[in-house]
Amino acid sequence: MPEREVRDRATVRHVTPYIFVTKEVIDSETVLLHGLDDSKKASGIITSMPYFLGVSTAASAAVERRLRQARKALEVETARENARISNDNMIKQRARILLTEAHHLGLASPVSMLEDDYELVSLLRQILVADDEANQYPSESELGALHDRRRGVLTEINQTKRKHRAMSLAAAESHAYENVVVKQKDKLRIAEHLNLLDIPATCPICEATTDAGKNVALALKNSLEIIRSESSEVGRIRPKLDAEVLSLAERIETLSFNLRELDASIVSAVNQIQEGKRLADLAQLHAYYRGKVSYFLETLDDQLLRPAKDLSNLHEEISYLEAQLDIDNRKVRLQRAEAAISRFASEAFSELPKEEPCVNAELQFIAREPRITVVEPGPAGAILSMADVGSDQNYLAVHIALAFGLQRFFQKEGRPVPGLLVLDQLSRPYFPSLGEGGTAEDTKQPDEEENLDDPEAVADRKGRDVVTISAADEDFLAMRQHIDFLFKEVAARTGLQVILLEHAYFKDDERYVKATKQRWTRASGNALIPKDWKRRPESK
Repeated sequence: MPEREVRDRATVRHVTPYIFVTKEVIDSETVLLHGLDDSKKASGIITSMPYFLGVSTAASAAVERRLRQARKALEVETARENARISNDNMIKQRARILLTEAHHLGLASPVSMLEDDYELVSLLRQILVADDEANQYPSESELGALHDRRRGVLTEINQTKRKHRAMSLAAAESHAYENVVVKQKDKLRIAEHLNLLDIPATCPICEATTDAGKNVALALKNSLEIIRSESSEVGRIRPKLDAEVLSLAERIETLSFNLRELDASIVSAVNQIQEGKRLADLAQLHAYYRGKVSYFLETLDDQLLRPAKDLSNLHEEISYLEAQLDIDNRKVRLQRAEAAISRFASEAFSELPKEEPCVNAELQFIAREPRITVVEPGPAGAILSMADVGSDQNYLAVHIALAFGLQRFFQKEGRPVPGLLVLDQLSRPYFPSLGEGGTAEDTKQPDEEENLDDPEAVADRKGRDVVTISAADEDFLAMRQHIDFLFKEVAARTGLQVILLEHAYFKDDERYVKATKQRWTRASGNALIPKDWKRRPESK
């Protein structure tokens, strides 16, 4: 347990997602922060995030750990108690069957279904020391009554199963229909995106006046209203269907248990009748029965008869910890932090190059998962997940905006996160690697008016290490916009340092040239790993 507490505590290793934006993350559509794709690291990152966001303190984080442990302990103890109750049910069933036999033999009174384990076992122990009081065998009429009860239970089981199958089919069809409605609704939302719900009289593309477009827009609007109505109706009915399916399944389980108990009682009654006919002396029958009861009591595990464990202390501890933690206060603080980070990230997002549907959109950060949502402008704007933003350039803009939004928040709130960002290859979406043959920009021809007096570029021209790109190239302009944003942010924030690992080199930008500390090219002969270091014989 001490090792787990250490893992749960916020440490310096948990600040890496806010510092490093690696090449695996920077243009990823699935991984939001560095380390969240590693199941061993993700839990610690998510657990420690409220501390770094200022939602909890070191003391409240310790309370949270204790609360998680108490809830886990309660879950384990509850499962054990349920298992014990399940075993108790088997004991009750067997004890009631034996007491029913005792009643048929005149050794006991009719047993009540409400008696608990202790009372049933106590009655069996009393039978072992009691004297014979009656000469009574099970009758054929009692056996017939058991068969009638069994037929009634079996009929009810079959009817309930048919209802369950029909209800399950209806629920499945409801789920399938809801999915179809949602897909159709998503397809028709193109009308919202193109502002067709206002029934424009002009084409949204060429702005030409058209009655046909007006009719199509009106049809789309009517279809969307019908689908919304059907979606609402399905959403209202489906929970009722699911609840009815669950109720029927529980009823089937109860009836099956009763059927098994009746079957056991019938077998026991038949055996008693046969034994009664075979045994000439009732004393022998009683002795035989008492032998069965004695064997049952001797083989009974006393642990199964232990009283239910008192879980009130655990419930009290959880209530006390929840009161200390003040969950409502924590929720408000978390919402405040998410709103601030979303605002900072949206401001940064507005300054970065991007494509539709991210143009003029805002970012909404959710720390609980964590995830980020792109919100299109206007009341009819779509709410998009990361997978919906469409291009590597948009993914890059989202990750860069979130990284700087988090840094702005940490600086404003004075959180214990270093003012450092390490960015790996902003140019990945613009100039993706093509392997040994070079880079994507290798296929582009340099502008004749471009300044080519870069000695390293000229020296490496044959090695395909440096390729000059036209200043009018769209990807070049987008990269330049990113670089301008980095310099602007560093200048505007005190205590913020940005380390950029990048292949692209802007030789005509004085800021960039001055900020470049190392250029690892073939012409320079330098590399991240010095070439004069000894290498293993098998390495290339």
